[in-house]
Amino acid sequence: MFATLAFVAGLFVATGYFLISRRSSHVVSTPQTDDLNRKLLNAIDALDERVMLLDADDRMVYCNSAFRQTNREIEDLLVPGAAYSDLLRAGAKAGLAAAPDSEIDSWVQSRLDRLHKPMEPLEAQYRNGRWISVSEQKLEDGGTIILVGDITERKTTEQALAESEGRLRGIFSNLPSVIHLKDADGTFQLANDRFKEWFGITPSAYFDQKTEAHFPAEFMDAVADQERKVYETGESVTIELEAVFADGAKHQFLNTKFPIHDQNETITGICTVATDITERRRMEQALRDSEARLRGVFDNTPVCLNLKDTEGRYLLINKPYEAWLGISAEAVIDKKAEEFLPAGDELHSLTDTERRVMETGEVVEREVRVNRPGGRIYDRILIKFPVKDDSDQVTAIGTVAIDISERKAAEEALEKAMAEAQAANFAKTEFLANMSHELRTPLNAIIGFSEIMAGETFGPMANERYHGYANDIASSGFHLLNLINEILDVARIERGRVELDKRLIDVPTMVRDCKRMVVERAKREGVELSSRISKGADSVWADPVRLNQIVINLLENAVKFTPEGGRVSLIVKRDDEGWTHFAVSDTGIGIAAKDLNRVLEPFIQVDRAVRGNQEGTGLGLTLSKTLVELHDGHFKLSSEFGVGTKVDFSLPPQATGEFDAAAIVVD
Repeated sequence: MFATLAFVAGLFVATGYFLISRRSSHVVSTPQTDDLNRKLLNAIDALDERVMLLDADDRMVYCNSAFRQTNREIEDLLVPGAAYSDLLRAGAKAGLAAAPDSEIDSWVQSRLDRLHKPMEPLEAQYRNGRWISVSEQKLEDGGTIILVGDITERKTTEQALAESEGRLRGIFSNLPSVIHLKDADGTFQLANDRFKEWFGITPSAYFDQKTEAHFPAEFMDAVADQERKVYETGESVTIELEAVFADGAKHQFLNTKFPIHDQNETITGICTVATDITERRRMEQALRDSEARLRGVFDNTPVCLNLKDTEGRYLLINKPYEAWLGISAEAVIDKKAEEFLPAGDELHSLTDTERRVMETGEVVEREVRVNRPGGRIYDRILIKFPVKDDSDQVTAIGTVAIDISERKAAEEALEKAMAEAQAANFAKTEFLANMSHELRTPLNAIIGFSEIMAGETFGPMANERYHGYANDIASSGFHLLNLINEILDVARIERGRVELDKRLIDVPTMVRDCKRMVVERAKREGVELSSRISKGADSVWADPVRLNQIVINLLENAVKFTPEGGRVSLIVKRDDEGWTHFAVSDTGIGIAAKDLNRVLEPFIQVDRAVRGNQEGTGLGLTLSKTLVELHDGHFKLSSEFGVGTKVDFSLPPQATGEFDAAAIVVD
């Protein structure tokens, strides 16, 4: 722009400023001067820059075509003699200047001030966004040459460069890595703020200084060797370094150095990028430690574990699985099972199970039996599960194989033993069920003959002691017959040979009959025996023999385990749903909590004797409970040791009958 302005000024000076002075009377115009002026003006008119010539009074003398074309809005005013101030004001109002309407006057004045005191070129922006550069130069006669150039492209380039530089500087300053530049002499030329954060040295402290001023010799030896390799190879070199940072802690960082070249490919310096990897190294070590722990658990778990990819190739196996296969992990990794397992049920089970896991994405568990080399058979639980990524896609298949051979052998042995025990129990039950006649016939004869003897049917006995012996024989016979009947009942129940003969039973009569069977013993033992039948509970549908057997068993049991002065009661009720409830309670010694379930097992008697040795087979409660359940009823035993025992049993509504009778109390 300055060169163009000087050139234009020279043209006007060379012509003797003809355009203005030709109007003076003493200037003589010749064809030669006119031709020269015409050529010079044509040259000026052809310039891309806009040119305007003002006289000493700031009035327009001349402007070239470029000036007119870019100021078409005021082209009619661009005539010789026009005041420059008027042209400025008209252009501003026409939108050729960036000045707002309220500031046009001050803007015009500032432009006029520049004419009288030329300054550096003025850069201004039109309202349409384009940029211009305005330069003024005073002439000897007081006139002014004004040169206007379009610098929009330059401004755009400068702005782009500034934005690019800003972005790069932002990146440079905010990178989590240290970046610095040194010249060929090793002197710092540039560094980002991260350097200060790491080493506690400000940029001003290390600019124009060498690295040796800030770091220990051992560190510098490694850096010097790295830079020497960069200069020798002309390539990037990365090493790992350790240094004490400003926080006082040792840090590991990757130090990368690469060459900076000039236009002749000569290395003029080295740029360094250092990245702190302390946390990464710590995490890597933590990961290695974690993997070692997991590998320890993995290898020492007493089950077979492995991991495969979705193609069936082994990724990982543990030591027990190596032992199971009989080959090393190295021989298995990256291979499929069919490459080392023989075709057969084991291989088919593996592939079929894995296919199901892939299809369903769910855990699949199955029990398999495997024949191993040598003929040994193994039973295993095979569990295969999917390993999924964040998008829930199956990326691998894990396997847990548990050897249950010993357990299966124990189960089979137990099943065999149970089968043998059941067979023996069946034989016992069958024997007892079929021995009813053989056991009862001779016992009935003994009881009958003892009663004849005790009753002296065929005459008196010579000695009274024989009479007592005969009564003892009869009493023992009846007791033994009762025991045999209970055992035979249990046997028949086990064989399913008990059939209930249900009928409508008068509850008061049944209660009275049952009490009569027990009342003598209760009086003998000093135990109070009572009963109560609530309204509406005067009938029930049941097998009368079996119901009597249940009630008598429970009453005798209660009397047997109640000390002198105690009480035994029988209460019968019916609820709103039609169930008939029987409750036999005593104030006896009770049953310990640990024995409650045991006393309901066949032939089990716990030590709770009240009067010397316990009588009976231990079948009373068991038989009563079973007979209640045969009636589709419920049986419940509750007791508190030292307080007493209560037995509740209920018969369902479908098994109850109806008698129109008032509540009867039997005492």
